[in-house]
Amino acid sequence: MEGTGKEVKIARVLITISVIFGLFAVVTLLVIGIGGFPGRTGIPGAFPGLALLLAAVKAAGTGFGLAAYRTITRGDLRRAGRYALAASLLPPLDLIALFAGLLALFPHRRRGGVIQDPNAGSGPRIVSWNVTARCNLACAHCYIDADGRGSPGDLDTAEGMTLIDQIAAVGRPILVLSGGEPLLRPDIFDLAGYAAGRGLRVAMGTSGVLVTDAVAGRVRDAGIRKVAVSLDSTDPGVHDAFRGVSGAWERAVGGIRALRRAGVPVQIHTAVNGSDAGEVDRVIAFGKNLGVRDYQFFFLVPTGRGEDLAGIPPEAHEAAIGRILAHAREPGLSVRPTCAPQFVRVAARMGLDPSRWGRGCIAGTGYCRIAPAGDVTPCPYLPVPAGNVRKKAFGDIWHGSDLLAALRDPDRLGGKCGRCEYRRACGGCRARAYGVRRRRGDACGGPVHPGAPDGDILAEDPCCPYEPGQGEMKHDLPAPGYP
Repeated sequence: MEGTGKEVKIARVLITISVIFGLFAVVTLLVIGIGGFPGRTGIPGAFPGLALLLAAVKAAGTGFGLAAYRTITRGDLRRAGRYALAASLLPPLDLIALFAGLLALFPHRRRGGVIQDPNAGSGPRIVSWNVTARCNLACAHCYIDADGRGSPGDLDTAEGMTLIDQIAAVGRPILVLSGGEPLLRPDIFDLAGYAAGRGLRVAMGTSGVLVTDAVAGRVRDAGIRKVAVSLDSTDPGVHDAFRGVSGAWERAVGGIRALRRAGVPVQIHTAVNGSDAGEVDRVIAFGKNLGVRDYQFFFLVPTGRGEDLAGIPPEAHEAAIGRILAHAREPGLSVRPTCAPQFVRVAARMGLDPSRWGRGCIAGTGYCRIAPAGDVTPCPYLPVPAGNVRKKAFGDIWHGSDLLAALRDPDRLGGKCGRCEYRRACGGCRARAYGVRRRRGDACGGPVHPGAPDGDILAEDPCCPYEPGQGEMKHDLPAPGYP
């Protein structure tokens, strides 16, 4: 968020100075109250008693200052601000702590001459944490390039719990525990339970192949509210080929049934490849027979192991989006196209209200991903780090990253996305804009436009066929928490 990171750093420095001066004042007042400095005559009368009283009050104020420093380091700006103000107002008045508290409590940014509080709804709504890069499948499109070995340097249990504390300090988002395969991490239920205890709404993304009745029971008991299971086809052969392991479909379906028996809500995730549009209808019909009412359909982005997978033409994207959204008319059924933010335009054209889904692309605006070793990226498919939680608190990264600030400003979008009347409601797929141009390959079945920049997260979305100005804007939604 523009300006916020700088102000938080200043507030932290001021709180540090205040605490140092506070400790010095406490020592000085104690010396005066006890009987003066060595070799000097003590102060007679009521002054020693007053000095001791002031020392006690100042010690309390310094304690509030220390609490402010700890909470601002964890990214909890509001609480840090309150502690700093308490430290400043206890006599004697501490103007340094007062200023620090105001900076921490009311960080601001300017846009169009208006000062706004970025903490008003500005925390992430969803945080996806890849808890491990280990996986027992070999999916062709895996964005994290997971395998049976995993990657070195994953956040350990203590670091994971610290991360959860930092996420809870900036809000109460949905925390998705993903992978790789999260169930391969031995402490996964400890982490899930801890996050639930901190007030986060915990979900899990899994292949489903390791979910038995016993595992489903542990999922429920750990406070995990929903589990997303990948199911790419109603044809076991198609699913198994895509996931790289024979028998994966059968075990995934068994996992869905086990979760339903345990009373855990399930969301089905399906990768859209465009070769068989009817698969959308079949997956939903099959899932409904399993008791599933929630579906997300993922349009492939060229990243990770899927970097060289062939894209599908923009027109095929549009057709698949329309097929998915047709099911949105059914009461009690939740469907969402993912990594295809132009669906908000298609929904408006179909007479649906896009506000039920929010913004099309939420990368960096209401959503982010944390990689196994702590890198924070705008989304799983956009491998550009905004910071690392081992080096900087999550709150500082979320509020202070220049990368995330750029994604929150639709007026900075390039190409036709920047001219589009849907830029606030849609935003274009930032991961696809970056990934297609970085690899300089085909752009959704067609060539990259000449002169398109390499790896530009603000470039136009190459998979959207819409030309700005061709239709009337019916819905223009702001990014969550941002004007």
